[in-house]
Amino acid sequence: MSITFHSYIPLQMTLRLQYALRNLSGREFDIIESLKEFKQVKEARTTLGSWDIIASVESESMEALYVLVERIRALRNVERTSTLITR
Repeated sequence: MSITFHSYIPLQMTLRLQYALRNLSGREFDIIESLKEFKQVKEARTTLGSWDIIASVESESMEALYVLVERIRALRNVERTSTLITR
């Protein structure tokens, strides 16, 4: 018996993801203000624990997501990030 895997990506899809950020020097609210400039960021909140900020993001493609991630990583005081793609 063989199993065949097919990757299927619909032509029209929106990627929904949670984006976790850790920051330097307690600048969470400054980073959240900067995140508001990105139209793909639908919500951003502070949290306790390993990550300081959780942002809800929507992207029309993986390519657009990569561009967004690089722009967020370049924000001042962002130390580390993690992306969790959801449905």
